[in-house]
Amino acid sequence: MTKESFGKNLKKFRKENKMSQGDLAKKLDVRQTTISNYENDLRFPNADLLNKISIALNVSLDDLIMRDSKETLKAINYEKISNEFIENILDHKEKEAKEMIILLAKKGHDVLSIYDKLLKSILYKVGDLWELGEISIPMEHHITHVVEELIYTLSQYINIQSSNGLSVLLITPGNEPHTVGLKMVKEYFRKYGWKTILLQGSVPWQSLVTMIKDKAIDLVCISVTMHENMNQTKALIDFIRQAADIKIMVGGQIFTSDHVMDTLTPDDYYNNHEELINFLEKENKHN
Repeated sequence: MTKESFGKNLKKFRKENKMSQGDLAKKLDVRQTTISNYENDLRFPNADLLNKISIALNVSLDDLIMRDSKETLKAINYEKISNEFIENILDHKEKEAKEMIILLAKKGHDVLSIYDKLLKSILYKVGDLWELGEISIPMEHHITHVVEELIYTLSQYINIQSSNGLSVLLITPGNEPHTVGLKMVKEYFRKYGWKTILLQGSVPWQSLVTMIKDKAIDLVCISVTMHENMNQTKALIDFIRQAADIKIMVGGQIFTSDHVMDTLTPDDYYNNHEELINFLEKENKHN
């Protein structure tokens, strides 16, 4: 099955079910433009949405994507792909490195899972290689930049849910140099229908409060990766709380143990893919 054949097939089954693009979009909780993009072969749905489409149109997945019944969406060997990605970058094959990851999204694999299980793994491995002295600081920065480009490119394959009317401000403490994880987190919120604002670098705290009030922000999400930024994070949370009545969430690489969280007082926190997904699904049910 080629990607180009899917759009015509989807349109055929939609019309057989006497549905407009808007009707199908409503059943799937996506925008009408998403259905239009699928039918024009501009985008391809992930595995989860493919299942929902097959149910909505009362058609088998094999018929929907014109696939031989023996063919399945193959599981990803994340370990192998992450190693090949790094090897390609080190061999100056950046295009090949990026294309093999983008191909996963084109085949329908969930983008958020690619972020979590593949791109994060690449970043951790690159950090380890740098600490072992096997790659230089410039190369570590270069690979991180390529990963940031992939975050943006892959975001175009995320199936965005209808707006839930909520907005989130994503920030880091002023001295926090790592923002690539926060850029992934932004796409989680965007997938679940949130309006997102991401600020990088140091921003005056009073300006943050002004933005929170002016933009009617519902949640502030703070990402922290370095232990030395914990005191500043606590002070930032206290400052925001004194000036605005708003929920605050924190997350990041250092939040892997409860004693770290005991020093802060957020309303919510996440330290992995599943916790963030659970939070977003819960918020959408309550909203």
